Amino acid sequence: MRSNAAQHGSQAGGARLAAGDKTVLALEVFTGLSAVAGGVSFVATPEGSVLSMHTSLLAGSPFTDYLIAGPFLTVVVGMGMLGAPLMLFMRLPLARDLAAISGGSLVIIEIVERAVIGFNPLEVLYGGLGVLSLGACAPYCLTRVRG
Repeated sequence: MRSNAAQHGSQAGGARLAAGDKTVLALEVFTGLSAVAGGVSFVATPEGSVLSMHTSLLAGSPFTDYLIAGPFLTVVVGMGMLGAPLMLFMRLPLARDLAAISGGSLVIIEIVERAVIGFNPLEVLYGGLGVLSLGACAPYCLTRVRG
């Protein structure tokens, strides 16, 4: 039977990334970069025109435009999602934990967004990416919980 380090990739520098780690890297880099791009576009055009996210979608919510969503999307979602793969690439010990937290947070954010502004197909896409990220981290996290 392989050791835990062999199954989930060594934290030592120079070791190859495990397949699950590569999946997490790809999912979280894509999600992080798109969150930063979306957030910056909301700051630049708070009415949402760049992303075709018209302010009419915000009817009934506490927001009149996307100005608050922009920095939140950039900093919280984008940086969290980009921080996890960076830590994973650097083989830092809590990388998979941050990746799981980032994926779970994205699922929660999409559920809240659905409740506040209603259905948007991007919620399904990004919520799904959060679930996939959680799933890719699950073997590692379950192994750690079991000890």
